[in-house]
Amino acid sequence: MSPVNQLLLAFILIQFKHLIIDWIWQPPYEHQNKGIYGHWGGIQHAFKNAIGTATAVGAAFSFASGPLVLLVFVFDFIVHYHIDWMKKQVVARYDLHPMKDPEFWWATGVDQFAHQLTYLFILWYVANRFF
Repeated sequence: MSPVNQLLLAFILIQFKHLIIDWIWQPPYEHQNKGIYGHWGGIQHAFKNAIGTATAVGAAFSFASGPLVLLVFVFDFIVHYHIDWMKKQVVARYDLHPMKDPEFWWATGVDQFAHQLTYLFILWYVANRFF
């Protein structure tokens, strides 16, 4: 598979993972507790995301070594956890609600933008190590 196709496959797998884990398969226990630093709900959510991202990288890049996949996992876990925690802090501090505050959606947009930049950085890092 060409390098461009590997990058595209990794990007599609990561996007699919993000759709499932960040939106569809996020039980109340996770999204209600992501704003409590160190709570298992937020840790569990970030762990699921990091496993998915690392799996996508490992699947798309057959040359990806165990240490590289582990690095992707650790990086995504730490960054994803803190992006979500910060969004919850902003929403709580300003008492933002989805049905009445456009700022809630601004915070959600910034949160999602930060996740996408994280994924692009991961793919850039992997690609620059091997291509």
